Amino acid sequence: MATFNRAHLIKDTLESIKNQSYENFECLIIDDGGQDHTKTVVEEFISADKRFSYIVRPDKYKKGLPGCRNFGLDICNGDYVIFFDDDDIVHHNNLGINLNLLKDPEFDFSIFKNNRLLIRQRLVNLQKTGTHR
Repeated sequence: MATFNRAHLIKDTLESIKNQSYENFECLIIDDGGQDHTKTVVEEFISADKRFSYIVRPDKYKKGLPGCRNFGLDICNGDYVIFFDDDDIVHHNNLGINLNLLKDPEFDFSIFKNNRLLIRQRLVNLQKTGTHR
């Protein structure tokens, strides 16, 4: 999760992630160099729950959401990745639902939009089929 000066919102987001019915996850909180007290708010979670980590984005990654997410992808340990924003309130079954669906070899990824879960089937390898767009 990328964050930048969102101390006033991130606690509710982290609380909703902490309360997931699926408990085997890591939550990487990547600070994009904010100047507020986000680290202090996050400390409550990282000191009490080993699933949460707070890291400041290194300068070798570009500032902004893509740089934070790329850094998170480089250091994460899981087989699956889900991006949350620092102002999301996550449904308590979010991770479990996604994990169960993505274990089905028919699906490659899922998207949440307007409180609906969209599941996408495997993308066709266009090089293999000779079809180009």
